[in-house]
Amino acid sequence: MRHFAFTSMVLAATALLGACQAPQEVAKDYMQDCLWETRAKGSYKRATGKIGVNGLPVIVPNQGGDLRGALFINACIERRHIRAGTLPGVPEYDDGTGG
Repeated sequence: MRHFAFTSMVLAATALLGACQAPQEVAKDYMQDCLWETRAKGSYKRATGKIGVNGLPVIVPNQGGDLRGALFINACIERRHIRAGTLPGVPEYDDGTGG
């Protein structure tokens, strides 16, 4: 009987602790917000497999979009990530000298 009571208390405590954990944060996608903020004309998309030097996906013009609009959107997204503290780590440059 004691074993059953102890097991029940452990399970209840585990469930309670699990419920108290902070929820996992989901990375914010700022592309739509920045499209509205910059009022860039046309449409834009993420370049497939292309990551900028800041570690973020690169936004490129699509139908009716232009390079100027893409530049403003990329800058806006980077600024929002910096403010939120979510800018991905930039990989260190390896010049091959080992130092």
